[in-house]
Amino acid sequence: MADRGVRDEIRAEADRLEENATFGQQGNLEAAKLWTGWSWGLGSVIAVGSAVGGVLTFATDALQYLAGGLALLAAAATGVHGTLRPAKRAERAQSVAVQFLSVQDRARRLRRVDALTSTDDSVLRDRLDVIASQLDAARERADPTPRWAYRRAKRNIERDGGQTHRVDA
Repeated sequence: MADRGVRDEIRAEADRLEENATFGQQGNLEAAKLWTGWSWGLGSVIAVGSAVGGVLTFATDALQYLAGGLALLAAAATGVHGTLRPAKRAERAQSVAVQFLSVQDRARRLRRVDALTSTDDSVLRDRLDVIASQLDAARERADPTPRWAYRRAKRNIERDGGQTHRVDA
């Protein structure tokens, strides 16, 4: 049996879940971009520093100092890369973003389709609980979103319409 007040509250809560998932997804995509950049940047420094430094070890006096400097730079970049593990962080952020997207889609369908067509509020409530649990699971897997990533996500969503489907525009 459908109760209009309960149905409206279920739709409102589904809207909140969708909004949280939207910001979670976009924030993690922004963080993934940064970590991917760090991975490529540090990897490039390691590769170029090692290769050029290795070649220059066979050079004459002055260039051997440059070779030593490049070797030290490559070693430092290797240490930073190994400590930060940017590729792993980027992969995790992308994976969590996909999880948030799934929650976002399910919450939107609950709010825009199921809540309008279902005749049983208890079924809707159960679906809402499942979606909320999935959002909690995504949050647990996610690293905290850096402030700059949140600001970029907010701009992408609110100003640039980055999460709007054509049919909704």
